[in-house]
Amino acid sequence: TTSTANYDITQKALSAAITASSSVYASNLTPGAVTLTGVELNDVVENTASVNVSATSTSGKYIVGSYTQTTGNLGGTDSANYSLAPTTSTANYDITQKALSATIAASSSVYASTLAPGAVTLTGVELNDVVSSSGASVNVSATSTSGNYVVGSYTQSTSGISGTDSAN
Repeated sequence: TTSTANYDITQKALSAAITASSSVYASNLTPGAVTLTGVELNDVVENTASVNVSATSTSGKYIVGSYTQTTGNLGGTDSANYSLAPTTSTANYDITQKALSATIAASSSVYASTLAPGAVTLTGVELNDVVSSSGASVNVSATSTSGNYVVGSYTQSTSGISGTDSAN
């Protein structure tokens, strides 16, 4: 005799680990790889992680910082045979600062007058982000007997950046 369906095969529970990963501010997020433990040899089961971010800059980009990652739903041909409780990593995803470049316009001043450094232009700032140069300074050291900077050609340096989104 054959009984009614009174025997169950249940899903096998898996565990997961998510590798550390990172991206540069304003670039696409690239979550770490998910390693599933407990999948039977030759079964096709996969998973991808997502980055748990929320705070954005003025331009709507995720801000610099460390974030956690969470596993998604199981996928693959044999995924229905397995279960996975949502897994969240430690803060192992970093969004790092975007490098900016700066150019300083040529400038000059007359001996014994106030130095007038050139204007600074920043390249690489995201559209709508609030970032500005803190200005430039003239790299002078030699002074005359009257205490004024001596005539000559000098380099200029940027003095940093400021603004709501400057940490990105």
